[in-house]
Formats: sequence, C-alpha cells, structure tokens
Amino acid sequence: MHRTLKNLSYLCIVVLNVHCTSLEKEILNKPVTTSLAANQTLTGLVNHGPQVFESSINGSTHATDNANNSWFYTIQTGSPARLIGYNETTANLAVNLPLTGVTGSWSMTVATDNSIYIASNQGILLRYDQTTQTVTTIGKPAATETYLWDLATGKNGEIFIGTYPGCRVYRYHPNSGFTDVGSGALITGENYVRSVEYHEPTDMVYAGVGSHTGLIELNPRTGQKREMLPAQDRGLTGFVYYLKVITGLTGGDRLLASITGTPRNNKTLVYNIQTGLFEKNIPKMKTNLLTTI
Repeated sequence: MHRTLKNLSYLCIVVLNVHCTSLEKEILNKPVTTSLAANQTLTGLVNHGPQVFESSINGSTHATDNANNSWFYTIQTGSPARLIGYNETTANLAVNLPLTGVTGSWSMTVATDNSIYIASNQGILLRYDQTTQTVTTIGKPAATETYLWDLATGKNGEIFIGTYPGCRVYRYHPNSGFTDVGSGALITGENYVRSVEYHEPTDMVYAGVGSHTGLIELNPRTGQKREMLPAQDRGLTGFVYYLKVITGLTGGDRLLASITGTPRNNKTLVYNIQTGLFEKNIPKMKTNLLTTI
C-alpha cells in the first residue's frame, strides 16, 4: 500500500511538471504586443524595458536664472543618469535631460557665472547652461581620477573638485581648464577627498580626507597646505565629511566638519576661521542636514 501511494505521488509530480512545461511553452510561443519601441523578441521572450523607471537622487543645488526664477536641480541615478530641474517660481518640472556616460552624482554647485557644474561617479565633470538648457561634458581632471566626490564654488567662475583615488583637489575654470592645486595627494597614502569648501575672504580651500581622518587647509594659489585636525582626531579609520562654511557670525566665520565612521563615534567640530581655534566638539551630529539661507 505504501509503495503504491509513493509511486502515485511520483506520477502526479511528473504529470504536473509536464503540464506546467506545456503551459510555459504555450505562453512563451504566443506573440506579445507592447507599446515600448525598444522591445525585442528573442526566442519567444519579449523585453518590456526596465522594470524601474525611478531611482535615488544625490547631488542637488538651488539656482536663480537670468529671469530671476528660482530653481531646484538634482541628479537621478540611472543608466544614464538624468538632470532634473524644477522651477520653484512657476511650480513646473521643466528640465529632464540625460547625462550620457554618467550613472550618478554626489555633488552639484553653481559657479559665480551662474553655470551649474555636476560631479559624476565616472570621474567626469559636466556643465549645465541655464540659458540654453543644454549640458556640456567637460571631461576628467586626470585619467587617474575615477570619481568626483564634491564640488565647491570659488571666485570669478572657478570651482574646486575633490577626487578619488588620488586624494586630490583640482581647480576648474572655463578659460584655463583643470589645475591640480594641491600638487598631488593632500595626504600621502590616502585616497579620498570626500568634501571641499571655499572661504572667499581668506581665499582658502578646505578639504575633508579619508579613509583615515584628515582636514586640510589649502591655498589654491600657492599650493601650500596644512593639517588642521587636533592630534587626537587625526588618522583614525573614517572620513571627514560635510564641510560647511558659515559666514557673518559674531566673532568670525566658522567651518563645520563632521568626523564619521571612527571608533570615537560621529561628531562635528566647529572651527573659528578668524581665531584659528576649534571652539566646539558636538557629539553624534552630522552637518549634511544643515543649510544657510
């Protein structure tokens, strides 16, 4: 009796498998119509295109055009990534442009000439012209730099770029192109310049380094640089992220620097640019959510 039931079970499984296979073949052999122009039929299979049409956004910035409209721009990741522009004045999503050869961006900035620059995950710098609504691919600062992490606006149309894996800071200007203003790695043996900020009154660039903590003050005209972090915070496993210069404060402008991923927990240091002193140590605080208005 037991053997009979067992054999019957095997027979049911075989019949079920054959039946399912037959159904699958019938379905796959049926012609399938679709409205997507890019579909291709391969041995009965139909490519319906990407399943996901939206993904994450990272690099973003605000800008004002020549007509005094206020804009919010961001980069949607994908293949290719897309530049999305929302006109806040008219409440209209007015820009949606593919960024050829780029899959994403961590940073955007608006130069003093109102050009919008995009740092890409492929190490390529791009520029968006708000007047013509066109994107120009500028290229890489150097063939060795495969990732542009952060951008900062300088003066007279220049920008500064933090790169990986060379741990470098480049200056870009439309008239002169790229310049390695730090003359190589800001810290020997490190790979990341994860954050950059520019302080116009002193004409200094600040750069946050990883994957061992470092904070560099860089003179972009002379190439002179110095390590700023207190001794107890230097060289730890982690990064210096989210640099932010805040101007117009009583007692001097401040630089905020977040130290993340270290054994001593996340914290933000407050540095007085005027006095050259670290004034505060704020535990478990990141400055990526801060902005100035």
